[in-house]
Amino acid sequence: MIVKVQKARLFTFESEQDLVLKALQKSALFMIIPSASSSKDVTEETALLQRISKVLSELPTFSKKKPLFRFHQVSYEKFMLDDKQQLDLLLQIEEKLLHLEEVKKEEEKLSLLADKFTPFREIDFPLNELTSALYARYHIGLIKKDRIEEATKYLDEKELPYQTLQLTNYGPALFYASYYEEDASINEDLISQSFVEVDFPKSDLTLKQYVEELEVNLEKTKTRILTLNDEIKTLALNKSELEIFHDRLQAEIDRKKVVFAKTEHTTYLDGWVRSDQVDLLKEEISKVTTDFEMDISDPKENEVPPTALKNNKFVSQFETITNMFSVPNHKEIDPNPMMAFWYWIIFGIMMGDVGYGLLMLILFGLGLWLLKPKGGFKQLLYVFFYSGITSVLAGILFGSFFGADFDLGHLVGKIFGQQNWTSVILNPVNDPIIMLGFSLVFGVLHIINGLGLKMALLIKRKDILGAIADGLSWILVLVGLLFVAAQMVIWGDVKVLMYIGLGFAGLGALILLFLAGRKSKNIFGKITGGLGAIYSSTSYLSDILSYSRILALSLSSAVIASTMNLLAKMIQGSWFGFILSLLVYLIGHIFNFAMGLLSAYVHDGRLQYIEFFNKFFEGDGYLFEPFAIRLKQVHEIEFVPKINKRKKKGDRK
Repeated sequence: MIVKVQKARLFTFESEQDLVLKALQKSALFMIIPSASSSKDVTEETALLQRISKVLSELPTFSKKKPLFRFHQVSYEKFMLDDKQQLDLLLQIEEKLLHLEEVKKEEEKLSLLADKFTPFREIDFPLNELTSALYARYHIGLIKKDRIEEATKYLDEKELPYQTLQLTNYGPALFYASYYEEDASINEDLISQSFVEVDFPKSDLTLKQYVEELEVNLEKTKTRILTLNDEIKTLALNKSELEIFHDRLQAEIDRKKVVFAKTEHTTYLDGWVRSDQVDLLKEEISKVTTDFEMDISDPKENEVPPTALKNNKFVSQFETITNMFSVPNHKEIDPNPMMAFWYWIIFGIMMGDVGYGLLMLILFGLGLWLLKPKGGFKQLLYVFFYSGITSVLAGILFGSFFGADFDLGHLVGKIFGQQNWTSVILNPVNDPIIMLGFSLVFGVLHIINGLGLKMALLIKRKDILGAIADGLSWILVLVGLLFVAAQMVIWGDVKVLMYIGLGFAGLGALILLFLAGRKSKNIFGKITGGLGAIYSSTSYLSDILSYSRILALSLSSAVIASTMNLLAKMIQGSWFGFILSLLVYLIGHIFNFAMGLLSAYVHDGRLQYIEFFNKFFEGDGYLFEPFAIRLKQVHEIEFVPKINKRKKKGDRK
């Protein structure tokens, strides 16, 4: 149901603002109307929040043990405690991460140098002598394996000293010397033969000593990386403290962004509060301060209050389906109680299998238990979980268990010695025409319910004539069609049903004819309005036919499941075929389950949005979202009520 929302103006002194805001965050009962005034500068806090987020995103790679499912709950007192150790922890981890990054860069640099010069480690000459020779130039580099013979032949012809060294992936390493006056041309000739020169490092050591030094430094660097990893892993054990720090800082930023307006002596906030929670809000604020006043008033004509929904645990989970279409406005009837029922039933019929229904209950039940989801994702999981119940019930009535024949009534009957018991009333595969008729009747009832809600809305707005013309008339027409269909399909000999149905439909058509054009000022407009309304009955026919998708989805799911079962049985001639058939069962039913789930979710929603909501729903509202603590890292805050202890004799009153 939609709960009345009232305008509230909360007065307090400037010195009490933070206490009041904390109380509002904790209670989550007051929706603040944003002020046009600028808020406090939160640049520093936002930067710190980003630093915490960055560290938290990097820590999982250092966790010694990664829990599959983790639920972080913290008491409100601990959450709000400004613990300096949390900032120290952040600084320590940032320092270690920065140092680790630097050491890794150093390791990468040393590793590249080691890879570069290792092929030349056999050269046992001081590097400063090689680079400062007076009459010759020394070169080191790599040459392709298939060109080394040609290159060495060339160097022999030039009578130049050279040495082939270690073989690499590119080819062997080559070390040679040439006179200054010939150096340029010789080097150019060797380059044309795929020689890739490597520059000498700047050092007084030999290449052998230089590479050995690189290897020692590289080993030290790797050891330092392991040490830093262990140190960060130890600090990561306190990750939960950073999570608390993150969400507490976010709450602090949210409070700083709230701007109080000022009077001569006080400050105040404007906002919205549910009419049934006004006293509770005052009670929560009075726990932190008595220096406040609250004025409550109804919204003005030009004000659009938010929509506050209050439904039971079952219906509230389906609110996410409605909100994806549009939030109901505060002046209409909450569609969720009826929509939840129809969505729940139709989803189950579309899945229509005991096995798939049980799978939904298990999978989404475990997801809710282990993942502890929040917000819209939690509601969606509950929608699928609850729809597993109707899927099981529909599967019992359709006689299907993962596409195989399943008669629960017959199995129970055997226990009690009754062989003719059965729970199967309809099989979509064997009786598609009957299933189509059932789907269309279901659609008529769904649409009638929508028209009934339209009547209730118009009556609420004191538009009795509109309720009769736009709601009751079509209900009579559709009920009449149901009677006619029942006489034609089920009770062919009961002619009275035909007359009753025609009577209802005729009465509805007369109401349309005389009242549909009631808003027109001239007689011609009234007549054409009535005739146009009767002609628009074709749109209702289109709406009813849309419910044939219930047959289509239940039939496709059953056919694919039975086909997978048939394919698996066809290859079960040997032990290898039996193992292969298990894969067919597994892959086939997982695919069918996933596609059926997605199709039911989409098409069930379409029936609600187009065929059901189109009859009465207005939307264009916005949700009542009170000022509250926004949790991202912490899963839940535990609010422990304070117990008022009886004061002892002598205590201050």
